[in-house]
Amino acid sequence: MKDNIGKIIKTIVNNPGNIPWRGFQFARRIFPLDYYFASGHAFPPDIITILITRRCNFSCPGCSSASPLYTKDCADKKEMSLEEIKKLIDQVAWFKPAIYFNGGEPTLRPDLIEAIKYAKSKGLITALTTNGSLMDEDLTAKIVSSGLDFYSTSIDGPAEYHNARRGFTFAYENATRGIINLLLARKKAGVATPHIRISCITNSEKVDYNWHVLHLANDLGTDEVAFGNLMFYSPEVEKKQNDFIAAHGTGGQEVIGLAVNDGKIAVDAPALKEFYRTAKQKSKIPVYLVLNEGDVDSFYSWRYPAKSRCLTPWLVAVVLPNGDVTVCQNLILGNILQDKFTKIWNNKKFKYFRLARKKYQMPACFRCIEGQEIKFD
Repeated sequence: MKDNIGKIIKTIVNNPGNIPWRGFQFARRIFPLDYYFASGHAFPPDIITILITRRCNFSCPGCSSASPLYTKDCADKKEMSLEEIKKLIDQVAWFKPAIYFNGGEPTLRPDLIEAIKYAKSKGLITALTTNGSLMDEDLTAKIVSSGLDFYSTSIDGPAEYHNARRGFTFAYENATRGIINLLLARKKAGVATPHIRISCITNSEKVDYNWHVLHLANDLGTDEVAFGNLMFYSPEVEKKQNDFIAAHGTGGQEVIGLAVNDGKIAVDAPALKEFYRTAKQKSKIPVYLVLNEGDVDSFYSWRYPAKSRCLTPWLVAVVLPNGDVTVCQNLILGNILQDKFTKIWNNKKFKYFRLARKKYQMPACFRCIEGQEIKFD
């Protein structure tokens, strides 16, 4: 909580009209009353992620957008227009969800800044996740002036490693330069937002890469650094998910994470545990860790988790570029170009999925840590 104080203050100052709703959503995560509704009904979501494009100039392994192959092979290349995005924002503005603009690479959309400004004009908290490749001085100045609240870019290790993983020669250099540009633009404008985060997928084998990112974030002067973890599954898990869908009539065929066909992930457990134990102590800026020292052995085993609570279907919605609404597993629950968002949020299909997720440990959630409180027997 102490590390969050600065972020909370900035969010309140930038979005004073959100205070009642932020309080409600904060309390809801601690006391999730609607999670226990027998109907599967949920209060309005806390977060709506809008994937405004699947196009991307990178080719990261395991990315759900699969770009640049997406633009060549995908049959449905539709992207919501700016007016359709505005219409969605109009529908949801009354319950003040945070709007996350994501992709693909969202900065490929020339109307991204207009979309952010429109959401801000409705008093909404906004966030952007980007690979940082296009963050020149002009774009960073526009982002600062748009009122964006949160900015996140991923760096997973030293330049050579990061660039190879992204399939883009100067991915690391552009991402770091973008952060510098954004910090300078923020200073020039005399504002504290957007709040800048570097996100990193924790390297379980080459733990020095995690330390590199931690030191980089401190040297650049970002507002925080966060370490997630590789979400993974085996072909056996994929088969079990298909069996689950056949048996229960819900769930999506997209297992969450990266397929690891040989059932092996290299882990330097002693070094990784040491990183989790000491990273916060050795950082001047807030450090967020999804796992901790005691989770390492269980997480990187191939054991199935025990029944683990997940509030994501009650708190988060994802709108795909074509207007389809999902929450996870690529389970399509409706389309905002055909129905109002609030109607989709509590339609029969969505409520049934919530009840099933509460009752069962879905195979698709094998190593999902995006909201799931993963536990082992």
